Amino acid sequence: MNITLNKGASVFAAIQRIAATSSKLEKEVLFKEAGGQSSLFMKAVTYAYDPFKNYGISNAPHKTPGIAPGGNGLEEAVVWKVLDELVTRDLSGNSAREKIQSMVDFLDEPSSEMFRRIINKDMRAGFTDGTINRCFKGTLPEFPYMRCSLPDKSNMPKWDWSVGIISQEKADGMFGNVNLDAKGFLWITSRAGSPFPAGCLGIEKDMAAVLNKGTQTHGEFTVYEAGVLLVREKGNGVLNSLLSGGSLEADQRVVFDAWDQIPLVSVVPSGKYETPYKSRLSGLGNQIIVAQRAGIAAVKLIPTRIVKTKADAYAHYRELLKKGKEGTVCKHPDAIWKDTTSKDQVKLKLEVDVELRVKDFIPAAPGTKFESMFGSLLMESECGKLKVGVSGFTDAKRQMIHNDRERFLNSVMTIRANSLMAPDEDGEDYSLFLPRFVEDREDKRAADDLDKIRDIFRNAMGVEA
Repeated sequence: MNITLNKGASVFAAIQRIAATSSKLEKEVLFKEAGGQSSLFMKAVTYAYDPFKNYGISNAPHKTPGIAPGGNGLEEAVVWKVLDELVTRDLSGNSAREKIQSMVDFLDEPSSEMFRRIINKDMRAGFTDGTINRCFKGTLPEFPYMRCSLPDKSNMPKWDWSVGIISQEKADGMFGNVNLDAKGFLWITSRAGSPFPAGCLGIEKDMAAVLNKGTQTHGEFTVYEAGVLLVREKGNGVLNSLLSGGSLEADQRVVFDAWDQIPLVSVVPSGKYETPYKSRLSGLGNQIIVAQRAGIAAVKLIPTRIVKTKADAYAHYRELLKKGKEGTVCKHPDAIWKDTTSKDQVKLKLEVDVELRVKDFIPAAPGTKFESMFGSLLMESECGKLKVGVSGFTDAKRQMIHNDRERFLNSVMTIRANSLMAPDEDGEDYSLFLPRFVEDREDKRAADDLDKIRDIFRNAMGVEA
């Protein structure tokens, strides 16, 4: 590729060449080459993928049929002036649509298509904002986002639980920012700021009707098929397809589970909003209640519980794990929103080490990588009341165990898990959630029994035995 001139036609040719290869590695090679040669190329992709540039229109129009082709290029200063005025909303409504149509007609064919793709925030070349920052670090700003702490890095030990800590289900879908400006224009971005194509979720009108203007609402998108919630892998596969320009099947629908809302003016790098979380949640909940009364079901409040002890918080966590959910997030009612890792918004995640005994080798599924060895180890507590399949071995460790099965059978190993899972019915065995191998314990002759394992988990949760 050789972009000798900063011309719209050359930039479009470079974009098309990147689009023509399916190899991500080759796309990045071509992107670096084009970006290194052309400042206009970099300006175009930056205007298209910068999460803070939104042009207030869902889909840019095509050229007006029957008119003579324009003769001006993307390099013209007026192109960028129009784009900047759309971002600032100096151009909006009918005036914006008329100006965009005029600009599409004004430009030559390649430049016109580039202009349209910038406004649509999709170069249709198979790369993303992540590609841009990998190739040219720091080109695009990271989207503001408040991350969760883990318990040992949080303010949890300082909390007064009697005030009522907010415990919420950790949703099992894809995070989304729903932005609604003061004039009612809505656009949706992923965690990293990648835009969802306008209308692709099928619930945009409902969200615009439910949520307050001038806000950004945070939540999780999930997908239902024939009325049944898809598991995360399948649901997020559908959502990733939508991000890439795909569409929903006839029996699929998207639901938005919301948990926070802040003013759009606070959505800036290092931004913050100091209204307490309990007030933000209450305001958001009131909007959703009004919507539900009007029959709008696509926007929900994330399932929420008030807990007044640490033990109750972990009981909620275990309850959801047992249902196959990811877990919970605990939030202090006075927590502010800030573009940082919050010590007052805590993702519950236990990591407990216990000793179990190897009882058998569970075969790997036919046709898989480890078919000739074993898939996992069946392990038990010393009393035999807890049984679980354990994996998490390196390839070298798996081979070592396979080569010396007699040595490892009945040996004791340290296993790390996130929760003790009680049986659904009497007579069934206890189990562990997400068990994985840590180390051999050749110094141990006995594994832990169920009572000791239960005490280890209780102690980790700060609950007296």
